[in-house]
Amino acid sequence: MHQITEVQLKTLIETAVREVLSDTLLVSQHAAANLHPAGISEYLTRKQAADYLQISLPTLHAYTQKGLVKVMRLGKQVRYLKKDLDAAFETPKRQKRFLS
Repeated sequence: MHQITEVQLKTLIETAVREVLSDTLLVSQHAAANLHPAGISEYLTRKQAADYLQISLPTLHAYTQKGLVKVMRLGKQVRYLKKDLDAAFETPKRQKRFLS
């Protein structure tokens, strides 16, 4: 069995904490970059996305499962970017795929 010293354990913990904080900072920076000029976030919850698209939650889930609508997972949370939802419906050809 391999034993580690107190200093090695401290270094491992510090490294792990730095990585988590770094990942958290990247997510925060990404979220900040996706703000409207008025400061309103483009990230929508499932309910908000379904309301925005005027569809039911099961339909949104089906579109997500088929890969027709992009989803962003932040931990256990699911978010949709408003611009991705708009892009999914922007052309008649794309709109047709949702009906099949």
